[in-house]
Amino acid sequence: MSLKSFKTRVKHILSKKPKMDFLFRFIWIKLYQANYFVRYRRFELEDTIIFECFKGKFINDSPLAIYNELKGLNTRFSYIWVVNSTTDIPNELAKDKKVTFVRYGTKEYFLAYSKSKFWIVNCRIHSSIIKKNGQKFIQCWHGTPLKKMAHDIKVGNNVNTSLDSLKYSYQREVSRLDYFLSPSHYASKCFMSSFDMKEDKILEVGYPRNDTLVRFKDNQAYISEVKQKLGLDSTKRVVLYAPTWRDNQFNIKTGKHVLKNILDEDLFTRDFEDTIFLYRGHYFTRPESGMNNFIDVSDYSNLNDLFLVADVLITDYSSLFFDFLILEKQVVFYMPDLIEYANQTRGFYLDVTTELPYLIAEDLEELKKQLNEKIINIDKTVNFNRQYNPYEDGFSSLRVIKEVGII
Repeated sequence: MSLKSFKTRVKHILSKKPKMDFLFRFIWIKLYQANYFVRYRRFELEDTIIFECFKGKFINDSPLAIYNELKGLNTRFSYIWVVNSTTDIPNELAKDKKVTFVRYGTKEYFLAYSKSKFWIVNCRIHSSIIKKNGQKFIQCWHGTPLKKMAHDIKVGNNVNTSLDSLKYSYQREVSRLDYFLSPSHYASKCFMSSFDMKEDKILEVGYPRNDTLVRFKDNQAYISEVKQKLGLDSTKRVVLYAPTWRDNQFNIKTGKHVLKNILDEDLFTRDFEDTIFLYRGHYFTRPESGMNNFIDVSDYSNLNDLFLVADVLITDYSSLFFDFLILEKQVVFYMPDLIEYANQTRGFYLDVTTELPYLIAEDLEELKKQLNEKIINIDKTVNFNRQYNPYEDGFSSLRVIKEVGII
């Protein structure tokens, strides 16, 4: 058994014993913090900004949007990007002489955090890292909440951690950060309750990652270029299926949450010969097997590209539909396990039966019907965007840079 598998099994066992799990994680984090303090606190701050997306798995999302904006402003800062062994590094980033890369969890990684004046991330960072005077931590997060998080979750069934430990990790994050980006008043309230966070940490200016959605929304030349890069037939309709992960579905051997593409069946796809189906899994998950009728784009770094080429989004409880609706395209909510997810997994901040701009499909026949009808609810979408995407004008990145004091 590998060390990774052993750690995964221990986490799984402890998750069933909440008090023991919390005590173990609390002590472990304190030991990590002590080690960080001794080894890295002494280093002086430099004019560097560190960016981290999904623990280094991707270079994308709001941190990349902010980096791109900074690059055009020609600031005094140099930039550090967190990567892992499989990260797809964009060519323009690799060629930037002001950019260096550090691998997640290494000595260089912790040293980079110790020296950087600004931390710009979209996920919870390593629990051992301690912020010093003169450093600013900007938490971009990675989506408008639909499903409940941390302090708002009532049922603890995550196979990797107890609910108490999860809440503690969120509190640990809040204790370090200076700014928490929010795209709307609705999202701000969700973040404050789920993170147990005060309002003065919220920076409600829109999501930087959506700047390119707004700017390229009607750029047919760019959209055609992306389709060509993905090998898509430009004459066919493109449907993107992007389900979220389940807290209680986990493969101990792989150390990943499992999410089967339940639509990858001839019974479903044979009725749509004029359609190309793309599959985008959550970064927590790993498919159990290959796909026959879908193109797997889970590792394609630029999610906005996928939104731009897609004519329709099928999702369940993933928050990415909030961003997709900026494009005013059709969304189909396929929720065959709605009752179970609502009552036994997470629960929601919205009443999904009445507050979404499109109807829910709870079975395959209803899903097919909605796809065939090709109905776009423009009025409902516009009203929805007014409430949940009010700041998305293409300039959120610049607002963030100014508000946090980088320029």
